[in-house]
Amino acid sequence: MIRTALTCATAVVCLGLTAPASAAGLLQPEPIGAETYAESFTLSIDLGGGAYLQGQLAVSNLGPGDGQGACRFLYVPKPGQEVSAAQKFGKDKWRHEAKPNPKMIVGPCSITAEASAVRFVAPLDEGRVEVTMKSKAQRVRPPQHDVRVGSAFYQTEIIVPWSKADV
Repeated sequence: MIRTALTCATAVVCLGLTAPASAAGLLQPEPIGAETYAESFTLSIDLGGGAYLQGQLAVSNLGPGDGQGACRFLYVPKPGQEVSAAQKFGKDKWRHEAKPNPKMIVGPCSITAEASAVRFVAPLDEGRVEVTMKSKAQRVRPPQHDVRVGSAFYQTEIIVPWSKADV
């Protein structure tokens, strides 16, 4: 289990969509019927010295079954063995909650947008990972966030552009 408190880690949370951007709530997926639909909430944290952490919640129609959810986590220390976990869940095991704070839940994993922080929680076999990004969530659309290839499209929103983080 990772138990290091980090005050100078840099965190970025991105929302990758293959659905049209709209007025959906923060951390709220917008599933569509296309077999190519996938939507993910991904955080990447630079821990310094070559170490990093990555977490992801996703909803997708890719592969067997529509509306599947997934929770993934990866910790790569500079020296030593990586720690990772990934779980897949049926469409009845993920949901969005708008109140009291926007929250995306996939199985036992979650990302919550609190008043002045964003929190990611994922279980591991021997404990759990909690990351608190010390910045308020906000939607930022980077330049060229909408990419079209034939009839397919890909969109990106960043909801925590940069932040200090506790892990």
